[in-house]
Amino acid sequence: MSDTGIGIAPEAQERVFAPFEQLESHANRRYSGTGLGLAISRESIALLGGELQLTSTPGAGSAFTCYLPIKGVAADSQPPKGKSKTAVPDDRDQLEPDAPHLLVIEDDPVLAEQLVEIIRARRLKAIVANTGEEGVLLASRFRPQGIVLDVTLPDVDGWSVMERLRAEPRTREIPVHFVSGVESKDRGLALGAIGYLMKPATHAELALAVRALAPGSNGAARRVLVVEDSALEGDSLCERLRQEQFEALRVGSAQAALDALEGSTFGCMILDLGLPDMDGLAVLETLRARGQANSPRVIVHTGRALDKRETKQLEAYAEAVVLKEGDSAGRLMEEIRLFVSHVKDSLSPRARSQIPPPPAIVDLSLPGVTLLLAEDDMRTVYALSALLTSKGATVLVADTGREALDLLAANPRIDVVLMDIMMPEMDGYEATRRLREDPRFRSLPVIALTAKAMKGERERCLQAGASDYLTKPIDSDRLLHTVQAWLPRGGAHANGN
Repeated sequence: MSDTGIGIAPEAQERVFAPFEQLESHANRRYSGTGLGLAISRESIALLGGELQLTSTPGAGSAFTCYLPIKGVAADSQPPKGKSKTAVPDDRDQLEPDAPHLLVIEDDPVLAEQLVEIIRARRLKAIVANTGEEGVLLASRFRPQGIVLDVTLPDVDGWSVMERLRAEPRTREIPVHFVSGVESKDRGLALGAIGYLMKPATHAELALAVRALAPGSNGAARRVLVVEDSALEGDSLCERLRQEQFEALRVGSAQAALDALEGSTFGCMILDLGLPDMDGLAVLETLRARGQANSPRVIVHTGRALDKRETKQLEAYAEAVVLKEGDSAGRLMEEIRLFVSHVKDSLSPRARSQIPPPPAIVDLSLPGVTLLLAEDDMRTVYALSALLTSKGATVLVADTGREALDLLAANPRIDVVLMDIMMPEMDGYEATRRLREDPRFRSLPVIALTAKAMKGERERCLQAGASDYLTKPIDSDRLLHTVQAWLPRGGAHANGN
């Protein structure tokens, strides 16, 4: 396959095979970048024993060439039904009695290996099956603490696997989390799954799915270790924890934290990364090396900027990362309450009744609300669309400013516009200015979304006609609060659009 487009520079050619890669960085770029097609194509070709090559000259176009072996895989080399066709190394042969472990039923070896890595980072063991039949057998044999289950398997589908797990007394109570390319969340949850994640999934999303299955330390759920060298910050946080019936202990160094974890059991640890004797990431590495099954869940509380390497490490080790800005103590409390709520589900009725109920949560649902999301980064589209639709909203998506104007003209009863500033063909500034020229949309709420958190950026967005301004990465609660604040008092469509 070849084209006569803009071409790709030699130093950028490998990047085009990465999911959602953007080769232009300026606000007025004309091209939207890669989606998932090239990444999936290269991986699929590799699984067939072939190779996908790119040759390109800037200004002269590009050519993609697919090489496949002439001879296919022999029929007698195929595994018998119910047996793994690709062996992903797991821990079944080293599994000690009562060792906490999770089972992954997934036929994609790349994704299965990624899940194994995440599971081991949580100091758990992992077992892998890439057929439904093998998965059912392993679940009954090993009785894991949780199961990650794909729907599209080579022999029987995940729905049948789930039904068989629930019908068997030995596996009936094992929590199951679907990770699938089949968009059928309601069916998965109706069968009794604790969660449903759509593919393609990010490393962070997979880590959250594993987190939902990881066994908690029930007896110590409300014991919190605060690792903070600032006595003022640490003691203040401990006092707030005690006011909400948590047991809290503060230590001021990494070594003191490791000693405390060696001698006591905690349900949660709040960890500052900037400690005087050891970096916080080194503390997490040490805990992983210890391999303690009762290690606490970790919430990182830091004021320093994180690079890509640190971010990826924390996705595997930590439940959440809370930056020290604004009401960070309030966000810490929300994360701790979420952890306690997760543990509470697995307690006996008597123990469950002893846990105080969490404070009332403000209703952030958006029933009947229609939003236009103008955004060309598909990662953001997936995340925000999932969030908003889960709250009852209808989401229309445009990936350029021009397409956003066309969609708005065709759907004048839109309640709120979420406008990305950096889009190809027509950026968010220009799209907002043109939108305001139409009398029908002069009072329509437009919330600007931008990764350019520079001085004066908010004023520039508002001058272009935006009603409000949010910086990326988008905070879910803040987005929902902002959308609700700009909705008319009478609810959806009350402005007469």
